[in-house]
Amino acid sequence: MIANLEKLTTKIASRKEILNYLKHIGDTRKSRVVAMYNSDMDMLIEGIKLQLLSGKDQDLMVFPVCDRLPNRAHGCMETGNVKNYRLSGVNNHIDRLFNTAKILGTHIPLTKEQLSKKINDLALLAYKVLENENHPDPKNQVLVLKIWVSTGLGDFDIYGCDKKPIVYAALYISGPSEDVSKGVKEYIHYDQWTQPDYFANAKTVNYLALACMADYSKSRGGYFGIKTDKEGKLLEGAVSNIAYVLKDGSFGYPPLSKTIRGTTLTKAVKILQESNTVKEIKELEFTLDDLNQVAELFHLSNDHIVPILEVNDIKIGNGEIGPITQFLQEKLEIARASVQLDQGEIIYGLEQK
Repeated sequence: MIANLEKLTTKIASRKEILNYLKHIGDTRKSRVVAMYNSDMDMLIEGIKLQLLSGKDQDLMVFPVCDRLPNRAHGCMETGNVKNYRLSGVNNHIDRLFNTAKILGTHIPLTKEQLSKKINDLALLAYKVLENENHPDPKNQVLVLKIWVSTGLGDFDIYGCDKKPIVYAALYISGPSEDVSKGVKEYIHYDQWTQPDYFANAKTVNYLALACMADYSKSRGGYFGIKTDKEGKLLEGAVSNIAYVLKDGSFGYPPLSKTIRGTTLTKAVKILQESNTVKEIKELEFTLDDLNQVAELFHLSNDHIVPILEVNDIKIGNGEIGPITQFLQEKLEIARASVQLDQGEIIYGLEQK
């Protein structure tokens, strides 16, 4: 196949257009970032207008697209203030940041003392920027401090334990805010807080709990880990559905009211329904104590079946890959090669050689 880009309906951005877009973001947002720190570079970035690319002003204070903060919400943060040339309670914020990182199992690549020094350098640069711009009252200007700890970058998978953490910090001037001194109205979203698992079927960027779960399992020799509900009933992997084959020949999976219906699970169910390979297909709620009823257990993710041979050192079945697992692996491999289960339209613009 040859990709014919003449058939594209969306323009490919040039470097100049990308930088102009970043400038536009900086020029139009209500808040103004004055200075930023990036521990991966171990450098400060000035929030002045950078004269780059034929005199166009730029704003280069961005996160890489492969950073785990926007991709998995896998990290932690703190917020503080700088005013009157002083860092307000910065040590308390740093202590809490380190405590949060410990809870998440995340390493911060700086000591508390080093991070405090970086924040001081950041504030010094911010005040110099304001001075160079002839700010009318830098002393009383409130600068909002944001500190983020990301579990790293480099790819888009679920794991953070094998990556280099990064500290970002920024000082910015908030945009105009509402006058709330005369009081406000509020509304309570009862469904969100009273319905169990309200977000269970929503696929969001907030993978924090799942990413921590995957890291916990991976660092102990596991794979995705398995999420449970408050009663200890098994639900799903970090980026997968799970399914069981029982010793009586039934096939089951955790209730879809508590999990996201993955496309691989849908395909596996279709294969089993058409092949009459299992006794029945049903939703099941199992705890670790119920695994003695299970002959086979596996992850279903990205059109792959990953056999689970042990959970918390409890052997599943005879501890080997079972026949239904192998059957689904083979069928999905055929489907991936022939696109049997995904009769989508071929990408336009791809032409036969």
